[in-house]
Amino acid sequence: MDIATLTLNQRNMLALFDIKAQITVQYAYRKLGLPRPTTKQVLSRLVELGYVERNGKQRGTYYSLRTEEKVLDEFGNDVVRVYKGKEAFLRFFRSLHSELKQGDFYWSFAFKSEYYDSEIGAFLLNYHTELTRKNVEDKTLVHEEVKIKVAQTYRNVPNLQIKSTMQEIPTGMSITRNRIANLVWGDHPMIIEIKSPVIVERYQKFFESVWSKSFTVSKPTHI
Repeated sequence: MDIATLTLNQRNMLALFDIKAQITVQYAYRKLGLPRPTTKQVLSRLVELGYVERNGKQRGTYYSLRTEEKVLDEFGNDVVRVYKGKEAFLRFFRSLHSELKQGDFYWSFAFKSEYYDSEIGAFLLNYHTELTRKNVEDKTLVHEEVKIKVAQTYRNVPNLQIKSTMQEIPTGMSITRNRIANLVWGDHPMIIEIKSPVIVERYQKFFESVWSKSFTVSKPTHI
């Protein structure tokens, strides 16, 4: 449904999410001056249309913009999911972290210029530190031009293995046993998660092929 076809009340309701990421019925009807039943109807309709998500229960119910989109295969399996926005970006990694356990692997094609962003740099450092704590196999392939920056960033993460290559490789991609995730950072973070077994296997083999031909990067003991 095109946003231009929404009613005035529906568009005004969506505009509230520019002020707050999460809103309640009480907040919405006070801001918009609508009767409480009308406010609930407008929010319910936006949920039905896929613009808004309902979270929580009863008195704890709140609404947020829909930040995930799904693509299903012919059997109804969730094969592609798109996470939009910083909160959804972080939610993906929290969920993935809870699933990974000892004996699993987390392979990645490293970011490039994003490592100079302190926020994402600190987040990924903490994430890889947690992978070490859980004893998950952790490997990352980096382009030659950023190998020093990546090695410095992860110098205190013992389990992370780093190799560099001059070959053109994807950037900002993670690979696990059953999914790949394309990561986009910046003003509008996004993750495209793919669970298609055929595509996942293809990227796993590609990673292993590049890894076998790449050069080990030693982490500095001091800077």
